[in-house]
Amino acid sequence: FLFNPFGADVLQKFLDNALNSYAGNPRAMMFIYVNPAEAWVFENSKILAEKRMPAATKAKMALLSPYSARIFVTPEAR
Repeated sequence: FLFNPFGADVLQKFLDNALNSYAGNPRAMMFIYVNPAEAWVFENSKILAEKRMPAATKAKMALLSPYSARIFVTPEAR
């Protein structure tokens, strides 16, 4: 779970480290990115895919928080 904790450079290093770990031990990984100001870092990954949230879930989130969220997953989590 990430709440836009870093700028793009640090976020890219974080993701590179996480995906290097994944390469050595493939497994289901899910990144929930709230307030996704640097979402392009995840979008540019060749491993991750965005998992769409159902409309009802998005509506509930909008009631609870002013921030949007996006979910990115490895193939095993799809």
